Amino acid sequence: MPGSTSGRVKSGTGFFVTLDGFLLTSAHVVAGCANVSIWAHDGIERHGDLIASNTKRDIALLYGGYDVPRDAAVLSREPPRPGDDVFTLGFGVLAEEPLRPVLIGGSYIGDSTATSGDRVLVIRAKLRAGNSGGAVIGSDGSLLGMVIGRDEARPQMGVAIPSSDVEAMLSAHHIPLPSAPRTAGTAQAVLSAISVLIQCTPPEAR
Repeated sequence: MPGSTSGRVKSGTGFFVTLDGFLLTSAHVVAGCANVSIWAHDGIERHGDLIASNTKRDIALLYGGYDVPRDAAVLSREPPRPGDDVFTLGFGVLAEEPLRPVLIGGSYIGDSTATSGDRVLVIRAKLRAGNSGGAVIGSDGSLLGMVIGRDEARPQMGVAIPSSDVEAMLSAHHIPLPSAPRTAGTAQAVLSAISVLIQCTPPEAR
């Protein structure tokens, strides 16, 4: 089982974007890692291979093995509107139980501009460090974006990159998203089917 998120390892969340094992997380979650571990629903540790990373947009593409996914994210057909319900699921949020997923609900506030000049989504949700890299979905279960952090000036607000950044990363590597989900039901069910715990071991801890 994964250990504490303090000291030796750092952790975040990831989510599958294909049924053959490709997944995304925040670039800062896997930055400087000697080893990346992926913990899926079956509680088995698997090695994650870093395929690509865009630190400017804080997004990283990993490969975690074809035997892992139960489902993969499906892009939203329409952009979110202010006030729409949004959901994300985080691992590593509870330091003593890093594999226990925590569902967080919130609402979409609107677009904003990051210091880099890029577009980000602002959501009203009480996020914690382990939420970084988690999928943000709408009430229909489709992918709206990916959590990259909190608004430091407004802790009750979370910041996510939009799904267009996800599309751009996958397109650059000729990876298509599934056209339809296999999992239906609640936000908890959808997010549980696509999400994993990501743990990063720094070089000095090996």
